[in-house]
Amino acid sequence: MTDLVTEQAEFTSILPILIIFVPLLGSFGVILISSVSEKLRDIYTVIISAVPLVLLAVMYPLVQQGIVQYNIEWFLEIGLIFRLDSLGFLFTALISLIWFLATLYATEYISHEHNRNRFYFFWLFTFGATLGVFVTGDLFGLFVFFEMMSLTSYVLVIHEEDKDAMRAGNLFLFLGIGGGLAILFGLFIMYFNLETLEIAPMLGDMVAAGVNIPVLLLLFIIGFGIKAGIVPLHIWLPKAHPVAPTPASAILSGLLIKTGVYGLWRVFLMVMGPASSQEVELYQQYITNWGMGLFWIGIITMVLGALMALLQTSAKKMLAYSSVSQVGFIIMGLGAAVYLGTDGPIGFAGGIMHVINHALFKACLFLIVGAIFIRTHLLDIDRVRGMFKQMPFMGIAFIIAALGIAGVPLFNGYASKTILHHALSEVSYLTPGTAMFIADKIFVFTSALTVSYFIKLFRGLFLGKLPQEWQNTNFSVAPIIKVVVSVFVVLIIAIGVFPNFVLEQFVMPTMAGFPYESEVVTSQLQGMDLFTSKDLSKVVVVFLIAGTITLADQKFHWSRITPPYWLSIEALVYRNAITKLMSGIEKLGTTFDVSVQDFYETTGRTSVKVCRKLSELDKTLTDAYDKSGEGAMKLSEKTGQLDRQLDRFYDSTGEKASSMTVLWPVSKDGDKTLAQKEFEAELEKASSKQGKVSKYVTRDRKARTGFLGKINFDPSKLTVKNLNFDSFVIAFMLGISLLILIFYHRIF
Repeated sequence: MTDLVTEQAEFTSILPILIIFVPLLGSFGVILISSVSEKLRDIYTVIISAVPLVLLAVMYPLVQQGIVQYNIEWFLEIGLIFRLDSLGFLFTALISLIWFLATLYATEYISHEHNRNRFYFFWLFTFGATLGVFVTGDLFGLFVFFEMMSLTSYVLVIHEEDKDAMRAGNLFLFLGIGGGLAILFGLFIMYFNLETLEIAPMLGDMVAAGVNIPVLLLLFIIGFGIKAGIVPLHIWLPKAHPVAPTPASAILSGLLIKTGVYGLWRVFLMVMGPASSQEVELYQQYITNWGMGLFWIGIITMVLGALMALLQTSAKKMLAYSSVSQVGFIIMGLGAAVYLGTDGPIGFAGGIMHVINHALFKACLFLIVGAIFIRTHLLDIDRVRGMFKQMPFMGIAFIIAALGIAGVPLFNGYASKTILHHALSEVSYLTPGTAMFIADKIFVFTSALTVSYFIKLFRGLFLGKLPQEWQNTNFSVAPIIKVVVSVFVVLIIAIGVFPNFVLEQFVMPTMAGFPYESEVVTSQLQGMDLFTSKDLSKVVVVFLIAGTITLADQKFHWSRITPPYWLSIEALVYRNAITKLMSGIEKLGTTFDVSVQDFYETTGRTSVKVCRKLSELDKTLTDAYDKSGEGAMKLSEKTGQLDRQLDRFYDSTGEKASSMTVLWPVSKDGDKTLAQKEFEAELEKASSKQGKVSKYVTRDRKARTGFLGKINFDPSKLTVKNLNFDSFVIAFMLGISLLILIFYHRIF
């Protein structure tokens, strides 16, 4: 068995934590320092935003050798892992650089805005949360910082607090929470089956544990796809970007959507990747087809985003839809990498390189448009025109950034789009057919649409005559804005001129820890010729198609058509989905309500029946108690009569016995005396009335005399006080009475 994931050296350092918590905790300093001086607050914010760059520079030698991490094992019993590998370092460095430049820009832009202290507080806090997404080494930490970023960036979106801003912010927040819940459910599935959320290859363990992989991947696609802005989960982007302050729009479009891309990258290519050659078959069985799905999601996203961008007249909305389209290119690269499996470095490299390039030219374009907005407070290309003469520096910078996104050679976008097209060709080679032919044509057509809508945007903003309403406006650009835009322009050109340097020094190292053998990475990417005649000819085709689209638009003005609402994804997908969801919830609620009502009615009827049965039982018991009471009373009366009879007998026999005391002696020959005869007659009379007791006493004389002789019986001593039988009967009756009283007392 061959390991596909190369072991990397690990270095323990607290620096990854500092990268996150310096801006997080530093945001609270804004509140304190702002009470002293706004200028000091701005300087403080710039310094705090620069600290992560310095820390990354210190860590770079360690990251080149392996992984830098720090573990907090006691956190919520599952722990937190802060880790920077090559991929995390690249994303973190990109975020830190652009955020620092945007902070410099914001010191000028936000000086014209309200609620500046609030803006800077949430600006730094969101910065720290965003860095946390890339520095964490486990999916739980990624989720925590992902949600933190969504909540704090909401305040940046609604900064203006007008109706449009609040509506866009609510949509941004609702979708963000929905995406977070989808991710959380996925984490529950993973943790309850595997008891770990570490970002590491776990495909074999998942299959062994019986994890429902399709459900898990679908949850992650929804959760991270919302933030990435893939179709049809993109609807927050064109609403949030136009209403947010320009620095926030730049980081929303250039950086925050990359957190969603990063999450998908980690899940599909690392967590679901094969750890060894033995798991390649499992990967092909469970994951490969998902790569083709992502590939087509990217294709659809890129073309729909470009078409919608071409139909816009607002500069910010056009750039927002452009971001949707460019994310489509990145997701297509991810899909190609997943589908190609261990031969996927070409798709991996194209996607990551386009992440870098898009972040640079899109942030630059938003900042340029923001510089115009500072003076005009309007970005409708039908009303804002002629800016090239007023802001020539911004006009030139715009052209350079637009050439970058259009994929023109010697500008950064060309290299990444060329590599992505090579990845498409690799997928087409493995799966030839009409579908791949169409995918290739859509790729080229989308690139042409990109050129077309930037021609439209440039003509609208920079060419033509300056409107009368701004004839007396001062269009000077602050030096700090020029410096920031210049840095972006230099980077766009530098990457375009030296694409192989960026590819080999920054992109290829990010594949460490992923299931790619070094020989495959080197053979596909090392010394890659990006300027072949075939690749350059594709650019010519793109511009020819773009020219045709532009000329047709000038004649027919079809890009001015406003599509009806019912054709929008909101109407076709979300409205129908929400309507069906609400209908389903209503039906479910009705069914539940009816079920509960039926339950209560059935329970009530059953309870009534039970109560009736209990009532009947109670009546029966009462009758039984009454009858037993009457019987007991009759028994008591009979016993009383018996007792009185015995008392009379005892009294009469006692009197007779006393009267015969003197006459008792018996003659020697055994003859009876008169007293004896009278005594026997009385006994015989008593025997006939009392039964066995008296009969026993009146047996034949020999037995009587023998028995009396044996027991030394003296009739003179036969008195009531010495008769224990009477005491026994009385005690017995008292016991019966007491038992009856106790029995009735317990029942009632």
